[in-house]
Amino acid sequence: MASYRLLRSNKESGPYALNDLVTMGLKPYDLVWVDGRSAAWRYPSEVPELKDFAPAVEEQPYDRFYKKPSESGNANEAPVKANEFDK
Repeated sequence: MASYRLLRSNKESGPYALNDLVTMGLKPYDLVWVDGRSAAWRYPSEVPELKDFAPAVEEQPYDRFYKKPSESGNANEAPVKANEFDK
């Protein structure tokens, strides 16, 4: 029987049996290590035997064209040149 380690809120715990993890309730962003089988921490929805007990992690869209709003709040204003202050 496999044993599992759980990483939740940056705290590692375990080992647990499969039934223990199911009883605890798995969250989408928990990470699981399967002792003797894992090469890396994985989301519970990526582990075949846990897939039915954990909601899948939704990929967040990445908008490479997103521009941060300007700090002044006036994004449409042209920058002021240094010599314009003297006028």
